[in-house]
Amino acid sequence: MKQYTFGVVGALGNVGTEMRNILETSELPIGKLVLMDVPANAGKTVTWRGQPLTVVAAEPDAFAGVDIALFSAGEAAAKALAPEAVKRGCICIDNSTAFRMDPEHPLVIPEVNPQALDAHRGIVANPNCSTIQMLVALKPLHAAYGIRRVVVSTYQAVSGTGQAAVEELHNQVRAFAAGEPAPVAVYPHQIAFNALPHIDSFTENGYTKEEMKMINETAKILDPAIKVTATTVRMPVVNGHSESLNVEFAKPYELSELRSLLERAPGVVVEDDPAANVYPLALRASGKDPVYVGRLRRDFSVENGLNFWCVSDNLRKGAALNTVQIAGEPYATDTLIGLLTALGEPVAPRELDLAMSAGELLSAALFAHLLSREGLPAEAFTGQQAGVLTDGHAGAAEILDVRPARIEACLAAGRVAVVAGFQGADGSGEIRTLGRGGSDTSAVALGAALGADEVEIFTDVPGVATCDPRRVPEARFLAELAAPVMLAMAEEGSKVLHPRAVRASQPTSTALRVLSTFDDTPGTLVHHRPLAGDARPVALAHSEAASTVSLIHGGPLAAPVALALPGAEALTSTAGPVGVQRWRVPEGALDAALRVLHRELALPSG
Repeated sequence: MKQYTFGVVGALGNVGTEMRNILETSELPIGKLVLMDVPANAGKTVTWRGQPLTVVAAEPDAFAGVDIALFSAGEAAAKALAPEAVKRGCICIDNSTAFRMDPEHPLVIPEVNPQALDAHRGIVANPNCSTIQMLVALKPLHAAYGIRRVVVSTYQAVSGTGQAAVEELHNQVRAFAAGEPAPVAVYPHQIAFNALPHIDSFTENGYTKEEMKMINETAKILDPAIKVTATTVRMPVVNGHSESLNVEFAKPYELSELRSLLERAPGVVVEDDPAANVYPLALRASGKDPVYVGRLRRDFSVENGLNFWCVSDNLRKGAALNTVQIAGEPYATDTLIGLLTALGEPVAPRELDLAMSAGELLSAALFAHLLSREGLPAEAFTGQQAGVLTDGHAGAAEILDVRPARIEACLAAGRVAVVAGFQGADGSGEIRTLGRGGSDTSAVALGAALGADEVEIFTDVPGVATCDPRRVPEARFLAELAAPVMLAMAEEGSKVLHPRAVRASQPTSTALRVLSTFDDTPGTLVHHRPLAGDARPVALAHSEAASTVSLIHGGPLAAPVALALPGAEALTSTAGPVGVQRWRVPEGALDAALRVLHRELALPSG
């Protein structure tokens, strides 16, 4: 596969740093990364994928040989440098306001209007952060019910202004605690313990530029017929924008059907259980990719009205992630679903299953072709051709049996079998997709049916850790762990393996190995040997949505551990072959709880 040279302009800023972080773990074919910034930062070094990279000055000749450049350097730099980069054969994706409303340049959110990329002339604009999260949530609803009007109020974090604003908020809080005057420089008023209905400058019509961006960008990206009004407010929150949305539809809707549409929408996660205090929060969204929606409820003051709450990380999906997604273009599956939903009306489950399976089929066919071209004879198979038999539940089917005769014949002939995951067929021959965890589950089920000693599952992490290392830097990646422990971790919220995949390995005691796509480390072996009888705690898991932490023991719960954390509430524990203790912790205290409990783990030596 061809490798490309990527560039990041404004590489040391808040958004530029997020761009680097996302590119570091992305699967884009990056052969080389060029980091550019202001001349004063030239010569500084940054570690990326384990290698030191030297920052160069952002100037026209720096783009020689760069295929795709991601810009987060402001309007002036974009206008000066992007046209020069295009002259040198570079495609530019800009995060500033420089080209957003220019009719010659597309304004793109991959989940919303990927087709706009077809018309680019070397420059693609990234929308405003608040517009992005709003339209990712609104796109499937507009396709199904037709949006007439949107009233949006935003509650935006200071990181959207820049690092100076983040530091000013921290300084003002410290000054308040010390009884000293709060320093005010970035904003016209103190931001700590305050709310400023003032983002960007005011225009002649009384709206701010930020508010007009949301109005005008919605018209360009989604539909100019939608009426939009906006009020944007800066809040004393470090990261993560929140939005209150009031939407009026042209067609009636059922709330359960609408919720299902959002649950299936690309890039959207529904957190909507107010009775359990589950709804989107900026603290939880920070550092995450999705757009979170919740508080879904009817607006009884208008016909076909809806209220909901929408939260996203403004530095990731609101800026860096969307820019990187444009560079990589949308997944085939998301594009196909977008084509269906663009036609309006809820998509029938059968047709949705067909569309969702098609993306996997395309990937399997391309991969088989590439292997064959490299001298490794390969053949692609659908889940049905591979013998994956499912029940009839559209969108969330369970595997009933695997009859891999065609795969065995392919392997016996010396060819590589490339099987489209995430799918199978029911007894009547209808294509069924497997829902969450479906790709890993189908791989494990197929490996078990073939009598494999071990199924290797490649992820973006080098194995299974004792705890989420993004929250607890001291977390250790484990060389091995027992399948019951892995299953308990998965059921309690660990994202490395889905519980269905672990359960699929149990009937045949098929070992699993979790490996990283990005390095050659041995990963973590998930084995089916008898439990060693050591009941000490061995791993942690957590649920952000429920604000719970779970301590998984290596055997039956013999010696419970106490969590010394103010406000922590002990929940029901699970006895059995693997004991699990659970606590609900105060909002914002997940990291502290995980760090405290991590010290209780029986860590392996070395």
